[in-house]
Amino acid sequence: MTDVPINRVLVANRGEIALRVVRTLRDLGVASVLPYTPADLMSPAAELADEAYALPEEGSYNDAQAILDLAQSQQVDAIHPGYGFLSEDAGFAQAVMDAGIVWIGPSPSAMRALGDKMSARATAQAAGVAPVPGVSQGVTQARTVLDFAAQHGYPVALKRTDGGGGRGITVLADAEQVRSTPACCGVHPRLHLAAAQPKAPRGGACPLPATWRPRPARGLLTQAAGGCRLRGSGHLRVPAHP
Repeated sequence: MTDVPINRVLVANRGEIALRVVRTLRDLGVASVLPYTPADLMSPAAELADEAYALPEEGSYNDAQAILDLAQSQQVDAIHPGYGFLSEDAGFAQAVMDAGIVWIGPSPSAMRALGDKMSARATAQAAGVAPVPGVSQGVTQARTVLDFAAQHGYPVALKRTDGGGGRGITVLADAEQVRSTPACCGVHPRLHLAAAQPKAPRGGACPLPATWRPRPARGLLTQAAGGCRLRGSGHLRVPAHP
């Protein structure tokens, strides 16, 4: 393992998220490079960034190739995706690393393993971590949910595999609701749950049944971070893995 010095970071985000990253980079003495769309030309993040560059016409913060092209043309050392947009795109993260640019975020393999509920559940089980009762396959038939409820009881929650933050959850209180739910009646599950929320970034949108706890409960959220450290003025260093 060797250290890779980072002097220029492209922040692939906008708004408050980008502003926080830019401020932190400034505190560390690291130069920030920010892409922007016309709507964000006068944003606080664009004003504070050391360098700001317009994305191509009709471009957006989800335009992976435009972001990567800008990073290469400006010879940045790393890309910080913030959250949202391209931050959970394993293909983009891999493309960044393949271009010789440091990706400040989870590895592509971690994203693929934990990027949706089915793969995350399988990963947890393989590691010996028992998730709440549920199934590890997408549901398109009512019988699957009815059999599950017969064993674990009601209510049952159907969760989109690509949902998050409480989005994409349907709570079913009894067998009648199960039978009348479009996702359990041969209707494509995206049509059932996508109407009231933005289109999901990943393709797998099958719902997964799991037990539902209507009573107040406590959850534990853990986050792990490490590897980055400051070495002198204006040099952020991260470990380089082979």
